[in-house]
Amino acid sequence: VSMLLMAVIVGCMHGVNFVLIGMVPRQFRRFGRVGLVSGALNSCTYLGSALSTYGIAVLSVSMGWGGTIALWLCLSVACGGILLADILPVIAEGKQLFHGGGNLAGNLSTSQLGIFSDDLFVYGLTHS
Repeated sequence: VSMLLMAVIVGCMHGVNFVLIGMVPRQFRRFGRVGLVSGALNSCTYLGSALSTYGIAVLSVSMGWGGTIALWLCLSVACGGILLADILPVIAEGKQLFHGGGNLAGNLSTSQLGIFSDDLFVYGLTHS
């Protein structure tokens, strides 16, 4: 069970990384800054990873692993609540979350995601 849950957690982390590094920068295509935005977000990912490694070590020493995990749980619930409060009205109105089409209702196809194209991380969604 533990290994299955760890696999789910890793999958979720990769999904967030894909959206941040592959799809969000596409919004800057008209300015010609897709690579800049993608690189800046990717560098923030590495910086956050390095800082959290040190921070988790400090937390685990001062609060123990039980306190550290409780803090992670509280932060996850708070961030999930903020996300839902922000996205639920968008879903209720049926608005698109990304300019290339698709919303959280799941009408993105593999061709729209560009899964089989070389420009997956450059444009995120296919060109319109």
